This record gives sequence, C-alpha cells and structure tokens, in this order.
Amino acid sequence: INAEYMGMKNELSSMYALSCEHEHSSCVLLSHRKYYIQGRWHTWLDYGKFHIMSNRPVIKAEDYSVVTPEWSLVGSSHMGMDPEETCHRRKRKSKPNNNNSSEFNSNLNTNDCNISY
Repeated sequence: INAEYMGMKNELSSMYALSCEHEHSSCVLLSHRKYYIQGRWHTWLDYGKFHIMSNRPVIKAEDYSVVTPEWSLVGSSHMGMDPEETCHRRKRKSKPNNNNSSEFNSNLNTNDCNISY
C-alpha cells in the first residue's frame, strides 16, 4: 500500500463515518461527519421543511436534516429495522414456475425481523 493511498484513506476516514445500517438488506450509510452534531447523527430529512425551503435560491442539507432515529444507527439492537414496521420474509425453497399470486402470498411469513438469522 503506497503512501498516497494511506493519506487518502486517512483523509476520508476523518471526513466520513458509518452512521446507519439496515441488516436485512445488507446496507450501511456512510455519512459526512458534518452531520454528526452534538453527539448525534442528523441523517434524516424533514421533507415538509425541505419543500417549504425548496423555492429559496440556496438551501443546505443542514437546514432540513433531523436527528437520526436510534433504531437505525450502527450497532443498534434493531439492526436498522423500524420497530413499528412489520417485516415480511419469504419461506420458499425454490422459485415458483409462474407468477401465481396465491402461491407467492402463501410463502410470505410475518416475523419479528430483529431475530437473528
């Protein structure tokens, strides 16, 4: 690993950090540290405020960002799943031969997605 790469890596890690995760879809959110305000991530958007401000000539994301819910933060016991939402998992060993909706619906199982796989 060359010095230029290491310098770039250090610069990026000083500017960005993992803020959110969604274990079910294997996704993470890499956020600019400017959205880490007073010890809390502000990665969610107030869309109502955004729409009100959208006619201004200049707006900044900081103007309409809001505190990130605890359940979506990296390391949360909820693993990025909103506890008020219902998760649907398919219980299917093979793909169906057609698009028969009743077969598809019979393979859905509603479970608590906070259970380890």
